[in-house]
Amino acid sequence: MKKKPVFNWACPDKKFIAYDLEPNEIFSEEYAYYKLDVSNFDFDKIDARRALFDKTKIQQFLDDYKIKISVEDYIILFNLQSYMHMMWPDYSKNRPHRREIFQESHRGKDNPMWLSETFNKYKIAACIECALFAQLYLQHVGIESKVCCGNAFFKKNPEIEFGGDAHAYLIVKLNNKVYIYDPANPMLDTSKKPTVPRIMDYYNVPFRDRMAFKDLLNMSVEEGGGFAYVEASDIYGVGSTWLYGFESDDDANHVWRRRTSDGIKRQVPPDQPQQTYQFDGRKM
Repeated sequence: MKKKPVFNWACPDKKFIAYDLEPNEIFSEEYAYYKLDVSNFDFDKIDARRALFDKTKIQQFLDDYKIKISVEDYIILFNLQSYMHMMWPDYSKNRPHRREIFQESHRGKDNPMWLSETFNKYKIAACIECALFAQLYLQHVGIESKVCCGNAFFKKNPEIEFGGDAHAYLIVKLNNKVYIYDPANPMLDTSKKPTVPRIMDYYNVPFRDRMAFKDLLNMSVEEGGGFAYVEASDIYGVGSTWLYGFESDDDANHVWRRRTSDGIKRQVPPDQPQQTYQFDGRKM
């Protein structure tokens, strides 16, 4: 696969969706520049852990929950998720200080931070860093996926406004079916400990809306793309339903990335009301 020129970020030379990340290339998000130092993650070590899982028990688990994902692919995601939280249980500890850490360590375009340092040294990893790491590993094992840098509403809400939380996640293809995989947000048990990977299925939405989301996801802003959300529910049936997507200005036709304490807001004149949308992007 090749990278596609889809959805400009705040940085005009960057893309909204990233396919096939290259080892040691530089990935930027706003002021943060990361070198994708694949060799420092030791993917062979992660691979070796897959032999520890009991395929029979996991297949029974998948059957019990009527999950139509192959046991091999599920073990890959389960192993990846458990490895992340075994190796870096506090990888987001210093996330609120990310900007200061970049400034104090003089990191930038000419001196990028290694992606591995965000987990190991600085503990500033969050959704985008987890998505990049997961994307690199899934490429390594041959699972088709892409990083999506957009937004999310983490509670089910049929009427949404501009202002969803900026969020990065993966779109993955398993058994020729597309899911959303959110490596930064594993499913948690009652004690808030990670249990299984958060794999979200949006095939319960109408086919037309699913196709509209897919088209908008792969359409450049110049071609008319821009604002779309899809309602996705966890594959385990425990009732977790979130909205994943992306936003743009409806008139100026470009993606907004205005991160404030109130989320991402569309700028409108004070005498005009904030526009409201349904989850598939249609105006109310």
